[in-house]
Amino acid sequence: MKKSMFSNTLLWVASGVAASGVLVLTGCGDKSSEGSPSATETIEKVVTQVVGARVEKSAVPNPFAQVAPHLDLGGEFYFYLSTQQALKGFTQRFNAALKEMDAMEVEGSTPELKAEAAKIGERVSGVISRSGLEALGAVGFSSLQIEQDLLRVKGILYRDGGSDSIFWNLFGSKPHALPVLDYAPATSGYVISNDFRLGALYKHVREELVKLDIEEAVTGLQEFEKEFAQNMQVPLEKVLDSLDDEWTIILTLDESKMVESPMGTGDQIPEPGLVIMIKTKDNLVFDKITELSGETPVAGEGFKSIALPLPPLTEFLSPFVAQTDSGYLVIASQPSALASVLAAAAGKAPRLKDKESFKKVAKDMPKEGNSFSYTSGAFLKLVTNIQSTIGGATSEMNPYLQEAMTTAQKLNGQGDAVSFASSTEQGYIWIAQAISPAADTPEGGPAVMARLMASLLYGGVIEAASSTGDADDSEDAEATGTGAESTDVTE
Repeated sequence: MKKSMFSNTLLWVASGVAASGVLVLTGCGDKSSEGSPSATETIEKVVTQVVGARVEKSAVPNPFAQVAPHLDLGGEFYFYLSTQQALKGFTQRFNAALKEMDAMEVEGSTPELKAEAAKIGERVSGVISRSGLEALGAVGFSSLQIEQDLLRVKGILYRDGGSDSIFWNLFGSKPHALPVLDYAPATSGYVISNDFRLGALYKHVREELVKLDIEEAVTGLQEFEKEFAQNMQVPLEKVLDSLDDEWTIILTLDESKMVESPMGTGDQIPEPGLVIMIKTKDNLVFDKITELSGETPVAGEGFKSIALPLPPLTEFLSPFVAQTDSGYLVIASQPSALASVLAAAAGKAPRLKDKESFKKVAKDMPKEGNSFSYTSGAFLKLVTNIQSTIGGATSEMNPYLQEAMTTAQKLNGQGDAVSFASSTEQGYIWIAQAISPAADTPEGGPAVMARLMASLLYGGVIEAASSTGDADDSEDAEATGTGAESTDVTE
């Protein structure tokens, strides 16, 4: 039975009041003063009064009150898992268990074997402790159909206490304005931009290998660094230090320029353009690539570039490497792809963020973060067409299986989708929205899934029946004898 509009309104009010109350009272933790209700008590009171559902108190403290404000209450899906008790102090319990194991008398064990086992155990304990994984206090996800054709999904990896470990800082340390929103052109079909501390990750891995005392791995890493320095004529560490933390991929689809599909089907598709951008602190990497290639850089408007030593594969693929005046190392599929990005950045061409379709799907989304992704309906349509081309030959004999494939492709998405992720003191927080029909509509997920199952059932049964029928016809022919030889026998 569907909830009335009044019931749904109450759920929305409960969600908003509960979230607001928790945010005010908790911040990063439960800061309520003595005598004042705690965040958990506030949630319990609001939900009980407005919705009628009771939020029970756990006898074991958990961070539900800190996670709840980051999720949507009253939607189609809600998941919460406290990992606080399981992970906090895990290495201490692990080390205690190792000591107990060492004290046991086991037939066949020797002091040497026990010492080796203890050494390996200490290494494992150290890796877990230094990773920051023990600070993972809870995991939460929710989904809510905020409009008939707009779905919102939220998620959080909650951090229990401060930590400067690689696990919590690999993808940035705090939200900030995202430059990609200023240079992603309106023709963007797929965009992903992340803070990613490659240098810090490499340094952490190298230090862990040394602490683990794995001689072969340490030697192999040293050989790799030596070979890199010889080939690039610059130390790897210096290269990593020259790279900043911003990594971006932009795939444009220019519908004003239709080209022949690379699948060889003769279909026309929007001209694609690929741009990979890495923020740099200087021009070290580009200068080294230029030096080693022996090429003379060609000056463009806002960048200098050299062509990659590859023959043009198609009319829209002639890759090159560039360094922009704004401080990006770029690998692009063709000059026009980079030109569209630079034009958007300079305000000389329409930007993705100014499109009405983007504004709709990004409604009320954050303005800052450490990660951003966007997928357009045009990109999903292109992917679907490619899948149809690849799978068409195998399902051509059975229209029901062809229908199943076409239906399954609808599950990939109906339209634009956008997501933001942030690295905060509370942990990693996600929010994503997508143009997606509600579940109770003919285009919704349940209806699509039902049609998919029906198509597979029909297709499978008819395919099996057809195969059996062919086999029976062959056996009948052999039994009765047909053709010239059987006529001769009869005569």
